Amino acid sequence: MSLENADRILEADDDKRLKDLDPYFDLPRLLSERRGNDVVVPYFKQSAPLYFFAHSMRGAMHMALNPDGSFHPRGYRAQSLIVERQIRMLGARRVLEIGCGRGFNLFSLARRNSEVAFLGIDLTPWHVRVARLVAWRRRNLDIQEGDFHRLPYADDSFDLVFSVEAICHAADIYKVVEEVRRVLRPGGRFVTIEPWRGPRFETFGEAARNAVRLVETVFILPNMQEFDRWLVGPDRPPHTSKPSRLALPELPLPWPRTRSQAAP
Repeated sequence: MSLENADRILEADDDKRLKDLDPYFDLPRLLSERRGNDVVVPYFKQSAPLYFFAHSMRGAMHMALNPDGSFHPRGYRAQSLIVERQIRMLGARRVLEIGCGRGFNLFSLARRNSEVAFLGIDLTPWHVRVARLVAWRRRNLDIQEGDFHRLPYADDSFDLVFSVEAICHAADIYKVVEEVRRVLRPGGRFVTIEPWRGPRFETFGEAARNAVRLVETVFILPNMQEFDRWLVGPDRPPHTSKPSRLALPELPLPWPRTRSQAAP
């Protein structure tokens, strides 16, 4: 079957499924909604039982990366291994995770790297409480409640900052990046592992694009865009306080795409 024929079949299926939903949901309103921080905390509070019982009872809130295509819980560790490699390449001694959730990545990293000080920040009080129950066992780990649009840290505070499926929930991705850049020390690095729209998104039919946008709305993903467009930034420069210098090592993972950004 050609790619064109496959797209046509999927488009018809998407259109049928959207019509099935129409009697139960106000789809035009959902598609026009712009959700921000005001709904992030209620979303994660309401979905906490599902994350725990259906996703990961060990606290992972991100997708598992299983290169062989078969799910295994060890895939939840893949992201922390990527970050750990960057920490060791850089010789980082002070590391921040933004949107740390329940602390799954941080606890794993802190346990394996006792000489590194790890901090985590998350907007959801429930996540912070749960993460602190884990963090007290590690002297090199601290968790704080806060907004990554306004990081409560001094300039030049960290050697490395990372996010795992977190800034996809940001109301303003580039404001977050500006804040990360502010708190990074000269020569520091930002590693972000996030889901992105595929490069063919704009070629999809209307039903397929609407289906994607509905998923983004339901999961509070307000600023999803194609990965390559994010690399070059929006019309306005993403960084205003310092000149930009980028280092983008290619990591051997097909999804999510990973970006590593070095501060000057």
